[in-house]
Amino acid sequence: MRVEDLLGKKTLIIGDVGRGKTLLTLKIILKLIEIGLSEELTVLDFAPNKIEIDGDVIGGKLVEFSVFPFKVKYYTDRIFASRLMGRNSVEVLNFARLNRRACDGLLRRYLRNPSSILVINDITLYFQVDDLGLLPRVLEKSKTFIANGYYGERLMDDKGSSVSLVERRNLLDLIGMMDLVIDLNVVDYSSIFNNI
Repeated sequence: MRVEDLLGKKTLIIGDVGRGKTLLTLKIILKLIEIGLSEELTVLDFAPNKIEIDGDVIGGKLVEFSVFPFKVKYYTDRIFASRLMGRNSVEVLNFARLNRRACDGLLRRYLRNPSSILVINDITLYFQVDDLGLLPRVLEKSKTFIANGYYGERLMDDKGSSVSLVERRNLLDLIGMMDLVIDLNVVDYSSIFNNI
């Protein structure tokens, strides 16, 4: 796969914790810049800051993984790792609702000034409560859409809040809108990463 193969398509990268979703997304962004598309690119970063649990890094904004070339429109906000930070169902839901508001703001910012290429890091943090919200409108506005999201088992304990169930349902709906889904639970990250 080459990054040029993603142009004009809706692509979703999914996988469990530590499968390389964010690094693959960063590699795609850097390649888009390298081939001269930085002016057409917007990046929305819905990820929380990195959290380390049992030696695994969970989450992490794109700028935490690399010196990010600020040649693109890059927008982020304060996002919470709702399932990890919430001590009970009420706290998990509160964090998820705060994330929803923050991500809605970022999506509205994109819709006010859309670019032809949109990349979203950690899209599943947006729809742990409610539905797909603004995403159908966003998909219409972007000619090329690339996002990554959590699809796994390691973070399914939501302390009885149901955010995991809502997130999974919405992710499956989003998958149905995609041209291409890259499942890093099945495909080896390094084989894709080295060939982009």
